[in-house]
Amino acid sequence: MQFFVLMSLLLPAEVYFTDVPVSERGIDQLSGSATFTDYNADGIIDFWAGYAYLNDGEGNFTKEPQSGWGGGRIVCFGDYDNDGYPDILTTRRINVDENNDTCYILLYRNLGPPDWGVQDVSVEVGLTDTILNRDLVDVAWLDYDADGWLDFYISSYEFPMSTGHEDYLYHNNGDGTFTDVSQEAGVQVRTLCSRGVSVGDFNDDNQIDIFVSVYRLQRNMLFENAGNGTFVDVAAEKGVMGEGGLMYKGHNIGACWGDFDNDGYMDLFTPITHHPGYPGDSTNHLWISDGPPDWSFTDHIWETGIINAEIGSAPSCPDYDNDGDLDIFWVNLYGTPGAQGWLYSNEGDYTFTDVTLDVGLKNWKRKNYALWADINSDGFLDAYIPYEGSNSFFISDAGNENHWLTVNLKGKGPAQGGSNLTAIGARVTCWVKGKPVMRELAPSAGNGYGSPFNHFLHFGLGDNYWIDSLIVRWPSGSVQRFYTESADRVVYLTEGGAIYGIEEEPERLIETVVLNVESKLFTERIRFSVQGLNENTVGIFDASGRMLAAVDMLKGEGEWRPSRDVSPGVYFVKLLWDTADPVKIIYVK
Repeated sequence: MQFFVLMSLLLPAEVYFTDVPVSERGIDQLSGSATFTDYNADGIIDFWAGYAYLNDGEGNFTKEPQSGWGGGRIVCFGDYDNDGYPDILTTRRINVDENNDTCYILLYRNLGPPDWGVQDVSVEVGLTDTILNRDLVDVAWLDYDADGWLDFYISSYEFPMSTGHEDYLYHNNGDGTFTDVSQEAGVQVRTLCSRGVSVGDFNDDNQIDIFVSVYRLQRNMLFENAGNGTFVDVAAEKGVMGEGGLMYKGHNIGACWGDFDNDGYMDLFTPITHHPGYPGDSTNHLWISDGPPDWSFTDHIWETGIINAEIGSAPSCPDYDNDGDLDIFWVNLYGTPGAQGWLYSNEGDYTFTDVTLDVGLKNWKRKNYALWADINSDGFLDAYIPYEGSNSFFISDAGNENHWLTVNLKGKGPAQGGSNLTAIGARVTCWVKGKPVMRELAPSAGNGYGSPFNHFLHFGLGDNYWIDSLIVRWPSGSVQRFYTESADRVVYLTEGGAIYGIEEEPERLIETVVLNVESKLFTERIRFSVQGLNENTVGIFDASGRMLAAVDMLKGEGEWRPSRDVSPGVYFVKLLWDTADPVKIIYVK
């Protein structure tokens, strides 16, 4: 895909992180898998680790003593009952002996004000199955059928060692109960040692897909949402199954979705777990989307400069320096080259630079994961990175002049024909100087160790203080477009509503926007027009999905004149923000 380079517009990055024990910020007890969430729905990111710690907006936290839970493993927050407060999905495992254990799926309901307690409603909602001889690891909320109610996916790791099992998909019935639809949905087609669950819309059809990182020298799974309640594993077809010999593929613990080249399509990074001398995949992968029409992926890892490690795990993709390009953080759990983590800065041309030491994140203590959020409201992401001997925040000094925007979304709920209140599955594209910076709201960095889902979407904007527009594509299918004058703020948007300080263009459904092509067979130039929207950008793609040009539409009209080096053949025209299928055109000389 064509790389939309923002780097040339940027100011030098001078960001540095300071190691601050969480106890210095008011966190006195950790009794669960930590995560960031807006627990009390006040628009400020909070911290949770067995108890809810409410943030004052400056990175100081106060424990809510009634919020303690009954225990569990990896957590994912989502508002399953659409009451406005995020609830806790997790699992519990009771080990009997090396060949027997018992697992449970647990759901804790956030009871809201005044005490902010939680209640175990697992049995009440229908999660009554005792799952024997499994190791349920990672959990992720998603609304796979876009009915406004959050469903969930759970990965099933090995038990006993190297013995894989089927994963699970549960459907939210909208009446406070869930139904196991794993078999009929097609996600139990393989018995593998699954680890991380990473949710994202890889083919831009506004239907959420699922990537499952698989361990024990086994192939990965990419479940494409068919839109009819079923999924199809297309990992081999799309090129993300993993490399290796005939019987040995994959072998990774986690993956993260993100648009690493700013072309508007979701890419995928997976650090590989590889013991030297063993078969299987031997390198990390930066799988860049080829875009339409095939939506396959090309691995660019050899261009990146990112090293390999023996036990690579837990990737995340923060834009730590606000330059508009997603960076990569990941860890080596143990083994060569030692227990440590790396932060790689995205240079904007498929190359990355190791800045771990430069920014203050380097130490050689074992760490399992990193969580990212702007806890002190300065516009720069901070991190929670627990390591051997310390539970620490790494606070950014906001050390450059780059601009930013944080978007906080809320769906209007199924009762009004809208999206789930948590807005999981929404996609926001921030246009600056005609180029897109895109983020998706989803549990997209599953790894089976931490709980990295952050409900706030963070946009680094480089030196772009002026923002052209925001395009919000909701899971319900509605699309809203907003205009603003400045960055460096947090904006709050409820589906179908206005947003403070931003002028809203009337809401339109995707179906009301029509791209017209003057002639599908052309010689010197081809003209376009758009019904239902006066301003947009049209992308021209070749058959491999590579973008050749971006044409700005003025007053709903535009044209493309191919340059001399463009060969005759089949090309595709697509509105860059819209989910409609591209239009095929044929260029002849």
